[in-house]
Amino acid sequence: MWTFCVVCVCVLAPLVHKMSEGRSVRGVTSLGEEIYLLRSKGVDQVEVYDVVSYRLLRCLTVPNSRGFFDMTSCTNLLCLYISDPHVECIHRLDLLCHENC
Repeated sequence: MWTFCVVCVCVLAPLVHKMSEGRSVRGVTSLGEEIYLLRSKGVDQVEVYDVVSYRLLRCLTVPNSRGFFDMTSCTNLLCLYISDPHVECIHRLDLLCHENC
């Protein structure tokens, strides 16, 4: 007869900082020292936050977009890939070319 032992260890960490509230979040990813956030809003922009302080650094505009669904980041090419279901494509946003809010 086999005996299985399952141990579950849960560690609760205190809340360090809460990001500002706003519209619902469509997607989130991180790259380097920054967090990238997609929200449901009229303007198709990616909000960029500092990974330590969660302070809003800037907003990046995605040219020719009609809506966002989700995103991911690529460390090799330093870019974001953002899905746009309205035009049925994936936008590539080069992070070396930043646009301020």
